[in-house]
Amino acid sequence: MATFGYRDNLAPCNWGKLNESWKISDAGKKQSPIDISTSCAEQNASLSSLKYNWQSDADVRLVNNGHSPTWSVTPGKHTLLGGNLQEAYELVQFHIHFSNEQKHGCEHTIDGKSHHAEIHFVHYKKSYGSFGAAVKHGDGLAVVGAFLDVTSDGNEHKLLSSDIEKLTQIETDGSSQTVEIDLKEYQLPTEKYFTYSGSLTTPGCNECVIWIVLDQPVLISQRAYDSMGSMRSCEGGLLAQPGNFRPVQPIHGRTVFSSFDPKQIISFN
Repeated sequence: MATFGYRDNLAPCNWGKLNESWKISDAGKKQSPIDISTSCAEQNASLSSLKYNWQSDADVRLVNNGHSPTWSVTPGKHTLLGGNLQEAYELVQFHIHFSNEQKHGCEHTIDGKSHHAEIHFVHYKKSYGSFGAAVKHGDGLAVVGAFLDVTSDGNEHKLLSSDIEKLTQIETDGSSQTVEIDLKEYQLPTEKYFTYSGSLTTPGCNECVIWIVLDQPVLISQRAYDSMGSMRSCEGGLLAQPGNFRPVQPIHGRTVFSSFDPKQIISFN
């Protein structure tokens, strides 16, 4: 039996009732994801560019854990600096949230609007010594969230699209493969992003995350998006039905900061 899920009794609205240690998912005041209102975001000119010290990695474990496709990277190999981070954070894994409703598979929204999917790069603060220790602190994790949109004009991020297409090799819940990923060449946007204090978007929903949500979506191919749709859920059926995203949570007076003038954000459908 799955410990949590995205439908019926295991759906996000019930997570706080499924496990005593997950009550914060209902009672917390810093839960994620959120809807980012560009009219309420505050520009902070002191926010510097992000510095991805990511490398090529030949020993990445690509896993279908029944909740999401997850790439677990080699420990100690990749770090993140810059932004509002005061010291180095180490990359642990990245994963994707999506659904069969191509217009809404992401977790965060912008002014109530959705992108097709959302990829999360999860880092922990190195000075805390481990991921397990870091989740006990409000600044323990730094998660870079990038929206994914499907394009058919040939301008997709070819490397990321190719890596996502490998998900057809791990369709079954619990299956895995060792793959090589050249994270150094991902070259995600560095200058324009939103940031706020929040939580993990899966149980136990610990309020330990500095969220960094990139403004510019990353484009992927239709073939890559379709590869996600073949993955099986630990609940039975497909992960994409209804999807593996948590709905947006109340902001409870938190301030969302931006590294740029949010009034200049490019609208999307």
